[in-house]
Formats: sequence, C-alpha cells, structure tokens
Amino acid sequence: MKQPYNTTIYNTALYMRLSRDDESYGDSVSIETQRTILQQYAKEQGLHNLQIFCDCGYSGCNTDRPEYQKMLAAIRADQVSNVVVLNLSRLNRSYENQHQLLLELEKHNVVLHSVLEQLSGSIVPVFSTFLKAGCA
Repeated sequence: MKQPYNTTIYNTALYMRLSRDDESYGDSVSIETQRTILQQYAKEQGLHNLQIFCDCGYSGCNTDRPEYQKMLAAIRADQVSNVVVLNLSRLNRSYENQHQLLLELEKHNVVLHSVLEQLSGSIVPVFSTFLKAGCA
C-alpha cells in the first residue's frame, strides 16, 4: 500500500507545458526555464526520484495531451506522491478539468506544489468552494 508523502519510494512528477497561445496569456516561460525552476524547487523541498512530463505545443484548455495523460496514468497507478508545476495554468486552463485533476490527486494522496502560487498540499476544498460560488 502506498504511504502518502514518501518521496524516497515514489516519484515526484514535474509537469511542464507550453503552447503557442501562452504569449496571449502572459505565460511565455520557456520549457527550459520551467524545468530549471521546477528542479530547483524539488531540490529545495527534498523531493526525489524526479519524473519529467513535458507537453510542448498543446493547449491547456483540454486534457488531450500525451505527457499529461502519462502523468495521470502514473498517478492512478500510485507511482507519484508529488506533482510540481510552475503554476496551475500549466496543468489546465479549464476550471472543470482542473477540479477533476485535483480530485484525482486527492484520491491518490498526491501533494500538488505550485511554485509561483506558493501552494503545497490539497487545494480541493478551496477550489470546490470557488466553483460552488459560481466564480468559474
């Protein structure tokens, strides 16, 4: 059985995404820069066994991205204990897709780390409240 937060046995997923539309959102941080920032963050947090998932040229408006799907499969197989992203928009730009991912992470005891938003842990309750308030 998987033990939550055990980063010495399970992988830490570093997820990066860059699409052609990112410049219009003001999110034009190169993949190389994202990788450097995420690796440094993982090192500072003592997260080990890094597994990199990188989708270049894919929109965050849907989940039909090869590396995103591989990461989800690893999460569902309980091979991931932490997911690290530059910011939440790297994962999804759809509130519904973001919420579904957060529920999946919670189900598998995966800790989400968003470097720029300084989030670490479960943000499902906050996000659920946000959606219920009709802010999406």
